[in-house]
Amino acid sequence: MPSPKASYGRRAKKHTRRQIRLGRDVTRLFEERFKKPPYDWQINVSEAFVLSLDVVVIAGTGAGKTMPFMMPLLLHPEKYSLVISPLKVLQQDQAQRFEKMGLKAATVNGDTYTRDLQKVRKMCLRLVFMY
Repeated sequence: MPSPKASYGRRAKKHTRRQIRLGRDVTRLFEERFKKPPYDWQINVSEAFVLSLDVVVIAGTGAGKTMPFMMPLLLHPEKYSLVISPLKVLQQDQAQRFEKMGLKAATVNGDTYTRDLQKVRKMCLRLVFMY
């Protein structure tokens, strides 16, 4: 499988102490949760999210794209994510996985629009998966 590619909307500056500490924190948290080290690109994308950089990741199924938008939420309880997902089944699977990790998540699509949208309006969710 080819290596995933990530591009950043704004040019990243040289690593600051904060970024280095953030990379270590993401690595430590990932290893604690998943018992294996993250890929460098996963750490870079996680850092970009925390630093409010725009990010596009192109990677195949099973490459680990979910981790970069999940790890900042575990590091920073005040943050939240909106994920646009093309498949309702994938939305439901990811929302259930995040709920098991202690991150409140829901899917918002044609099947769940009114019920889960009320939760979004109240801002009691940390992750929203939309179709």
